[in-house]
Amino acid sequence: AIYAKKCGIDEDELRRDAFALLQPYDDMSVEDINRFTKDDVVCALEMFNEDYVTFPRDDIAKLSGLTMPVNKRNWRKQEEHIQVMNTMKALKKQLGEIVNEGRPKGSGTAQVRVYEWRQQHPEGRKADCHRETGLDPKTIRKWWDCPPPAVRFEDGHITVRVSPSQELSDWLLDALHNEGQE
Repeated sequence: AIYAKKCGIDEDELRRDAFALLQPYDDMSVEDINRFTKDDVVCALEMFNEDYVTFPRDDIAKLSGLTMPVNKRNWRKQEEHIQVMNTMKALKKQLGEIVNEGRPKGSGTAQVRVYEWRQQHPEGRKADCHRETGLDPKTIRKWWDCPPPAVRFEDGHITVRVSPSQELSDWLLDALHNEGQE
């Protein structure tokens, strides 16, 4: 909630996102005495307050149990840092050095891998997905309830995911039937 306030995220969006995490976080609870509850979400939302925006990152990390590494930009603002890195990249290219450019071709994304695994294993658990795919458990939790976008552009092709309806199926059958009679 503190970071949402710092980043200018709307309180309604924060509330929706926080309550959406209730079930996934509760699923991580091992013991009944340590369940993640609605009260936990409400308490966390109380930190959405201007008074806490100066709360130190190290203290937030201790309280939340999350690691928050410092951005290594050598005291530059993000915009300046990006400009320096892009200039270095351009110079390396000019000198003939090989420069990595984004995700390797054909590697896909973890989101797609988790989604496809879930399609093949509807009753599967996150632990099973981790064992079979080798993906990090945090990555699996991140993408578990997030199907990939309906439209993807990959390897020069556009892929559109559709959920066929009975109406669409009937229309396709009629079109195929009518085409066969011509």
